[in-house]
Amino acid sequence: MAGTPELLVDNLFFPEGPRWRADDAGGRLWFSDVLASQIKSVDLDGNLQVIAEVAEKPSGLGWWPDGRFVAVSLDGKLNVIGDDGSVTEVADMQALDGFGCNDCVVDSQRGFSYVGSFQLLDEMQHPSPFNMCRFSNIHLVQPDGSARIAAERMTFPNGAVITPDGSTYIVAESFANRLSAFDIQDDGSLANRRVW
Repeated sequence: MAGTPELLVDNLFFPEGPRWRADDAGGRLWFSDVLASQIKSVDLDGNLQVIAEVAEKPSGLGWWPDGRFVAVSLDGKLNVIGDDGSVTEVADMQALDGFGCNDCVVDSQRGFSYVGSFQLLDEMQHPSPFNMCRFSNIHLVQPDGSARIAAERMTFPNGAVITPDGSTYIVAESFANRLSAFDIQDDGSLANRRVW
């Protein structure tokens, strides 16, 4: 039997990148409120907490195996977010392709962070072959902060996940209307691209 949706929190500006994180109190939903330039969390009773202010606008979120919390900012940086709300850059992915970055997923066992880059289309124009976002990339950030391109010619990658066994990376290509999958290699590389 289907449940009835309930409003958990409102008055957000642009929520993105939701991740559930269990804790001693049961857990909280962590997310970026992009246009508010904040990372927030909320429990199942609707208690909202601001975790950090990220001036460059946060998006994708995750945790490294050692428990450190990381967040992507739209300017193409991967940042460690401290318990005190501090923001420390650990990787600059814009240096790889000149694009901004949005969503990410972190391999909780090995610490590989997969981050999608993007180029925006002109939202004031009707979608057409002359107004589509150009191809972008998936970046791989290693736990030591080194970054490289792991997959090219992506069509606005977003909403990525890693299967529970850690073997497959799946990402939505928003403007291609498909989910694409890759096998994750031991060094974090992505192989065997296919439609999921």
